[in-house]
Amino acid sequence: MLLSEDETIERVIAEVGRLNMTLEPLRIQAWEAYGVTVSQLRVMHLIRQMGAPSQRELTLALKISGPTLSGMIDRLIQRGVIERRDDALDRRITRVSVTAEGDDVLRALEQAGHAVLGEALAAIGPAARQRLARDLASFATATEAVMNARATPHEPVAL
Repeated sequence: MLLSEDETIERVIAEVGRLNMTLEPLRIQAWEAYGVTVSQLRVMHLIRQMGAPSQRELTLALKISGPTLSGMIDRLIQRGVIERRDDALDRRITRVSVTAEGDDVLRALEQAGHAVLGEALAAIGPAARQRLARDLASFATATEAVMNARATPHEPVAL
C-alpha cells in the first residue's frame, strides 16, 4: 500500500526520531564515560573541524551567545579536552583548540558510533546501503538549506 505524501512525511519524521532514540544510549555512555555532554561534544567537534577558531568565530558558527559559549569552554578546559590560547598575530583574539585528550575522546566516541552503524548497515545489504547513502545526502543538504534559511544573526539557537 502506497502512503500519501502527508503519511510519508510523518513516517520519515517518526523513523528519524526512532533512530535518534536508538542511538541515545551512545550519547549517555559519552556523558558517563567522559563527563562531556552532547552540547559540549558538538562544540568539540566544531573546534576540531575548524582548526583553532576564535571564540567569536565559534559563537557565529554555533549561533549562541558569547557568555553561553564562554561557560561551555571553561568547563571543557577544566575537563582537559580543549585549551584556550592567545592568537600569535593578535593577542586580543583568543583561540581554542582540542587537546590530545579531547581528540582521544572524540575518536573513541566516533569509533563506537561507527561500529554500531556499520553493523546495522551491513545487515541491510549493498543495494539498500547505496539508496540510503544517496537519500541521506539529499536529505542532509535539504535540511541544511532549511536551517540556513531560518537562521538569523541575532537569534541564538539552543544547543
